[in-house]
Amino acid sequence: MGATAQEVKVTGSMLEMLLSYDPETGIFTRKITTNPNSVAGEEVSFENDDGYIIVTVGGARLRAHRLAWVWMTGRWPDQDIDHENRDRSDNKFLNLREATRSQNLQNARLRDSNKTGHKGVHYCRQRKKFVAQIKVNKKTVCLGRFLLLEEAVAVRVAAEKEHYGEFR
Repeated sequence: MGATAQEVKVTGSMLEMLLSYDPETGIFTRKITTNPNSVAGEEVSFENDDGYIIVTVGGARLRAHRLAWVWMTGRWPDQDIDHENRDRSDNKFLNLREATRSQNLQNARLRDSNKTGHKGVHYCRQRKKFVAQIKVNKKTVCLGRFLLLEEAVAVRVAAEKEHYGEFR
């Protein structure tokens, strides 16, 4: 993914001058008071509609997890930053890891439309069986059809371990 145009404008030295970051809490605070609405020591973020924490720096609205990455590593991430625990608002550094877009999507939360409660498993009414499937290299692979939900889930979990590793 690389750094965005907004990110390129924000340098590490600018961050260090204006903000403090606590890697154990994931919270950014102001270092200096710039006006009555921007007081030193205050948290400098808000949560957007998608659940990400946003920090405004130099007029640019940036996602806090990406700022945390540059703060701790000294560089803008080349790819996505994944929240290991799937909580978009948890920007503790130990919860963040660089990931490809594919890896980041593999660690996504369960969709609201999912009726089985398990990723990659759905019920086929026509065949009256549970279908397990997984996406590998942008292709959907059918793992089989099963009478029992537990069997389908077990096969899917085994495939996740094989194909997704730590991002499952």
